[in-house]
Amino acid sequence: MSDFTNARSAPVRFDLLVAPLRAAAKFFDALNVAVQRNNEYQALSRLSDAELERRGLAREDLVRHVFAEIE
Repeated sequence: MSDFTNARSAPVRFDLLVAPLRAAAKFFDALNVAVQRNNEYQALSRLSDAELERRGLAREDLVRHVFAEIE
């Protein structure tokens, strides 16, 4: 005789299955923002001091300007 019973398996926790996908999506969103900010910094850093001044920026303030939303 078998000890097998017809017990139902534990319910699958959907949130545990989706959590790694959500984490990956957050990572790629953050990576996208970082690439955009880097591109903006690179573009601004190629401008002359006169061009920066016309935009109301100083070279020493570029990082602060590009990353201002984070503060």
